[in-house]
Amino acid sequence: LGQTGVWLKLNGFSRLAFGRADEPGPSSPMAYGCADAPGLSWDKQACVDELQSRGVAWLPFEEDAMAELAQIFRNMPDIEELFEETADGTFYGCEVPSPRGSARFILNKSAISENMRWLWAHDEETLALFDELARKANLLSVLGDVDGRVGDLMLYAASFIIVKGTKLEDKETLRHADMGHRRIPRGSSFTCLASLADLPGSVGGLQFWPWESPLYIEPVTSLSRNAPVHVHKYRPGKFVAFDGKLKHRTEPFEYEQLPGDAGSGPSARCDAYEASGHLRVLVSLAFASSEAPLSRYNHKMLRKQTCHEEALIRQSPKCEVDIDSELDTSDSDTECKKGAGGRGRG
Repeated sequence: LGQTGVWLKLNGFSRLAFGRADEPGPSSPMAYGCADAPGLSWDKQACVDELQSRGVAWLPFEEDAMAELAQIFRNMPDIEELFEETADGTFYGCEVPSPRGSARFILNKSAISENMRWLWAHDEETLALFDELARKANLLSVLGDVDGRVGDLMLYAASFIIVKGTKLEDKETLRHADMGHRRIPRGSSFTCLASLADLPGSVGGLQFWPWESPLYIEPVTSLSRNAPVHVHKYRPGKFVAFDGKLKHRTEPFEYEQLPGDAGSGPSARCDAYEASGHLRVLVSLAFASSEAPLSRYNHKMLRKQTCHEEALIRQSPKCEVDIDSELDTSDSDTECKKGAGGRGRG
């Protein structure tokens, strides 16, 4: 990383055996439920319909599909130390062993919370590990059906999102849209989030405002500003997927043991959460269109999230973005440097 940070090299890891998850099968729309309250079974068309009508949905995956990334996170340096070392906003690089070699990440902190950090994939080899999870969960097939973009969407970036501690105050989390640029249309970008572990019910989930919310009414009114919020609670084996234009935030919380937290043993979720050092760890996948006219705006918004040039944002095969010159441009359209991959969608 040169003068922008340091690499932390770790040794030793356990090789795991990984199974292959089957593609989720069809069920019934009524059994599907909704993002706020996932049902007992999943239906692809109901999922696509919810993404179209509400901008958010849930998708299942085999928990074994997360095993490799979970092992990589367990190989991370001491999280307490990483939080301390980055408390002043310093960016750190972490190199950790994985079953396929080394995985490398760029660590950065939240601008408004001392309790949140992001670990962004640094290189193609690391991002490929997140590709594998997306493939096993069949995410691109489902997301591509929302706006006729099967074959167009691609994974641009990925990260672990860490919340540390027993409390996240309201002032530490802001409502926002990941891909809020006015030239990025609905249905062309998505974020998918899933938890590495089964979390206690009191630990923060995802707060969101679906398309039907008064929040999106213009001009802004007191009704829209105070629109009621919806919540998705993270559970193993379930992604929450939402449109890049959807307003959302981390749910503020204060940890406590609830009666429903009993799992395979007494208070199993709470015991595991406490043993982890009160960590809420999510896998975050950022998908967007590879269209040439959109790729520069996708890069622009994602770089605002990663905050560091060493965090990998993939180039679209249809348009090579000159990051140094494109990120500070205005909303006006400019031409991208054409790559060797062909033309964008017409």
